[in-house]
Amino acid sequence: MKNTVSLSILIISCMIIFSGVALAGWQTQLHVKGQEINGQFKSSVTIGVGQDETQIPAPPKAPLYSSNIVLVSLPAWTPYLVKDIREQGSESNMWVLGINPHGNMPGFEDSSCTVSWDPSKLGHGTFKLVAGIDASGEILISDMKSIASFDVSGWDQQFYFTIVNE
Repeated sequence: MKNTVSLSILIISCMIIFSGVALAGWQTQLHVKGQEINGQFKSSVTIGVGQDETQIPAPPKAPLYSSNIVLVSLPAWTPYLVKDIREQGSESNMWVLGINPHGNMPGFEDSSCTVSWDPSKLGHGTFKLVAGIDASGEILISDMKSIASFDVSGWDQQFYFTIVNE
C-alpha cells in the first residue's frame, strides 16, 4: 500500500512538473543582418507561445539602415511588431515576417541580408517557412528546426514570409 501511494504521488508530481513546462511556452528571436554600414544593419523580432498574448510595436526605423525585419500584425497590417507571443491553446500559429534586404542606403542595386534563428529554441510541432502572407505560399524551408538561416535579396521594399507552426 505504501509503495502504491508513493508511486501515485510521484506520478502526480511528474504530471504537475511536465504541465508546468508545457505552460511555460517558448520564445525565439529571428535576427536579420544586412550590409555593414555606419547605420543600422542588424535587427531582430521575437515570436513564441505563452500563457498570455503579448504584442510590442516595432520602433521607428533608423535614419540610415541596410536591412530591417518586422512582424506584420494581420489583418490590420499595422502596427508592425517587434514581439508577437501567441496565447497557448491553438493547434497552429502563423507569424508573418516583413524583411527589407536593402534598406534606405544609397544605390539602386539589389542587396542581400541573412535571416537567422536558433532552431533549438523553436517550440513543439513543426515549423516551415513559406513565401507570402499566408500558409498557401511556396514552401521555402520545410523544417526550420534543421536549418538556421536563409538569405533575402532585393531592393528597398518589404518581402513577406510566413512561419507556420503546426
